[in-house]
Amino acid sequence: IYDTQRDPDQLKNVVGVTRYFAMRQMHTGSGLDRKLKERNDPRATGEDVAFDEYPYLGGSPKHPLFHQASP
Repeated sequence: IYDTQRDPDQLKNVVGVTRYFAMRQMHTGSGLDRKLKERNDPRATGEDVAFDEYPYLGGSPKHPLFHQASP
């Protein structure tokens, strides 16, 4: 969950922040979770999310929190 008003680049996931608890509750067990599971989205099924692990190949600077996986 991202606060796009305060973080338009969606860099800080606020799912664990108390202020956003109600928003998380809205989505937990809702149609969104069900739809993601129906479509076998790995973020909803608990599987590895390979598309979050591809190597960085761009020319622009990496995000400061980016960590390079060990080979």
